[in-house]
Amino acid sequence: MSGVPDTGHKQFQPNSIAKFRGRKGWSLQDCADALGCDEGSVRALEKGEMVFHDGWQERFCIVFHCSRGEIMAPSWVARNPGVARKRSNRNLKKGRGADRWAGRLTIPEKADPLVKRIYGLMNAERYMITNVAETSGVTRSTISSWRYDRQPTVANLRAVANTLGYDLVLKKQDDP
Repeated sequence: MSGVPDTGHKQFQPNSIAKFRGRKGWSLQDCADALGCDEGSVRALEKGEMVFHDGWQERFCIVFHCSRGEIMAPSWVARNPGVARKRSNRNLKKGRGADRWAGRLTIPEKADPLVKRIYGLMNAERYMITNVAETSGVTRSTISSWRYDRQPTVANLRAVANTLGYDLVLKKQDDP
């Protein structure tokens, strides 16, 4: 589009639905629930792919407490206006901060069985690789590379296991 200024990560919107939705921290589904319609309709209206007739304008004005002129004004908004704030707030409530544990640390099928067990324990206890690395004295990159291309040394494996509250033990294969 010629004549459109470069705004970084912002997108041009033919109306201000996304701007008002972002101010409330709403997802498309949250907005649809407030309006009593489906998410696809909100998305189509927001992008200008559906006719924004008087009935829709009135509903949006009531939900966002604004005038028709404000809701119809074109705007530049973040790509997903409500997502960043909601996601970070949810993570902060769970104590995840900047170095958040994002859900599950992936464990490739080809990883060593001991590495799979260590990563399984880290997932169960919600430990981040960074925290385990700081406490155990094993570098973050070393622990991370165990999943893909490196085999852990016994000393490193023992240090990480001890950090997680476990000890490495040898036992005879016949013992239960």
